[in-house]
Amino acid sequence: MNSPLSHSITEFEEAYESHSITASEEAYLRQLEHPEVKKALLQLDSAQAKHDSVSRKLAMGSSAVSRDDLSRWESELVAAKAGLVKLLTWGYEPVELKPD
Repeated sequence: MNSPLSHSITEFEEAYESHSITASEEAYLRQLEHPEVKKALLQLDSAQAKHDSVSRKLAMGSSAVSRDDLSRWESELVAAKAGLVKLLTWGYEPVELKPD
């Protein structure tokens, strides 16, 4: 998938190879290689793709999807972003979210 995020990762990798990155950028690249982060990135890309697809279908007047579908994928997208942020800011320990 060629998401904006994967494009940014490629730019960082190219900068890394040319030795023109800072220590904090290098640490960020190391985080991106962790299996849990890779999994979270995949979930984010997947949720974004599904959200965009449903949104386009609704905009074109399709009856194959509903506003409820869009709402569900918006929630999935928000959850995927939150999960990635949690991993990148708090470390790699799995966090179990409990309902309020």
